[in-house]
Amino acid sequence: MTVETLGQAEDHLILTGVKDDGEPLDLEVVNRLLTISAEVRPPQGQMSLDAVEVSRTVSHKLDDVSVQRETAVRRTISERSAQVFEAEADKLDGWADDLKLGLEREIKELDRQIKEARRGATVAVSLEEKLS
Repeated sequence: MTVETLGQAEDHLILTGVKDDGEPLDLEVVNRLLTISAEVRPPQGQMSLDAVEVSRTVSHKLDDVSVQRETAVRRTISERSAQVFEAEADKLDGWADDLKLGLEREIKELDRQIKEARRGATVAVSLEEKLS
């Protein structure tokens, strides 16, 4: 299964297996089965593996388990993406707060300069001094 998330493709193997009684194997068991050395041989009395068939019941059970495991992978990826999104949103909020504080300082400085200019215009005696 390939999932596109946060601009990247992630590949996941969806492994499933069922017991003889139709119950799904735990994921740990399926993963462990892949680590066991084995060789593939046709059943006794058969010439090839082409004749091996999976019953419809087992096939449907495998499909159901596959869908459940795909859903679990998607949920995990979604939760991880949500955490990344929240972290980036927090960074943007911090940046916006810093920008706001900087702008507020600039406004205070401009207010101070305007008050100083008004005071200078009030104290000035000639029209030229008031205009400058």
